[in-house]
Amino acid sequence: MRALPYAKHPMLAILNYHNVARVPDGMRMPQLYVSLRQFAQQMRWLRRVGVTGVTLSAGMRRLRAGKAAGCIAITFDDGYADDLVHAAPILRDQQFAAACFIVSDYIGKYNAGCHPLLRYWALYTRW
Repeated sequence: MRALPYAKHPMLAILNYHNVARVPDGMRMPQLYVSLRQFAQQMRWLRRVGVTGVTLSAGMRRLRAGKAAGCIAITFDDGYADDLVHAAPILRDQQFAAACFIVSDYIGKYNAGCHPLLRYWALYTRW
């Protein structure tokens, strides 16, 4: 197994995603999207090289204890439905945890990027 460059430094690597889906036609910010295929490849590669996916709180505990080497935290901004529908099953298969930051102003309201399944995010990702 090849060591990752950050593995020797006292830091916690954090990968941030917005959308795991096909970029919709006319999207002004396509860089916020990663395809399902690319995301799956990235997660498989991380698992293959021996990275341990941790929650943010576990990552912070490891960082304070000097044991964050080889760990990575994964986050999703804005709470889009594709995070749950597309990303969560891949994360579960690779045994990675993730944090999803939901826009609080849209809880209980309609947001073109959100979906009612979001309320199950916390339950669904407890594997």
